Amino acid sequence: MRATTLTLLVMTAAACSSEHDASPYPYAADETTVIGAKAADGKTIGGAGSSGGDGVPTSSAAVGSSSVDAFTTETPDAKNCLDFGDGCAAPQEQCGENSTSDVILGENGEVLSVICYPNKDYEVLPIGDEVKNPDLGNNTVVTFDKLDDGDDVIGDLTVSGNNVIIYGSGPDTAVIGGNLQIDKNNAIVRGVRIRGNASITKNNASLIYCVIEGDLTITGNNVNLALCEVWGDVKIEGKNAVFVSNMVAGDQPIEGANLHCNDNHRFVDANKDGAIDDAEVGDDVLCISKDAVVANDPMLKPGIKK
Repeated sequence: MRATTLTLLVMTAAACSSEHDASPYPYAADETTVIGAKAADGKTIGGAGSSGGDGVPTSSAAVGSSSVDAFTTETPDAKNCLDFGDGCAAPQEQCGENSTSDVILGENGEVLSVICYPNKDYEVLPIGDEVKNPDLGNNTVVTFDKLDDGDDVIGDLTVSGNNVIIYGSGPDTAVIGGNLQIDKNNAIVRGVRIRGNASITKNNASLIYCVIEGDLTITGNNVNLALCEVWGDVKIEGKNAVFVSNMVAGDQPIEGANLHCNDNHRFVDANKDGAIDDAEVGDDVLCISKDAVVANDPMLKPGIKK
């Protein structure tokens, strides 16, 4: 696994103050993770280098020499914002004051997506080891233990409720043993490994900081994929996908209608060890929009087919 991002980036509840320690939610309030930030001099934008709970670094250099995959900072207050050149992110406007959020950026710092994590009014469902077919109702946050002890969900997992968040501590410890199927709207899957395929049939889903060992198929609209490794084929049939700071197997291009891309790299597991070494990372992934160019990205070329 790529140590530069996938073993480092995690927001933990332990980062909270004593006031927040009693919170049932697995993420700290008043934190924003910025994904896809890029600076010409190779330095981070907007305050990277903070640490999360247990001393875990929350910033990490990307495989690209001039990019930074992600960093975590404090959520702005009032009318303040995080400035990224061509974009100014104010996640509190969408997610609320003291909110937890992910902000996904384009090539020049433009804000492509803001993903909100609730800090109230959701049921928290802890999952231990070897759970089968957990019932994921509406407005549920699913948590995993932090033990590296094999599959947490045995077999396939289907998201059958709206507004479900599956929040793991990282792909090394939070593992879905089969396929992931997202069949409802507004799902977020973060910090997990999917040993099978991932299929998204509904709208407004987000997969963040993940490993997909199989194929990824997206038929829903407005789907975000960021900070993930995809070891199989990628097929995007929905519209308005955001694809930022991912690692994709082989030399396959990423195609989609009204597609936004930034900071994606391809890899080949030459030694077949199931991990991505620096020497196995290749060039930028070619992104192809089937409609007009929607982001100022040199890798986004309209009208080109495989």
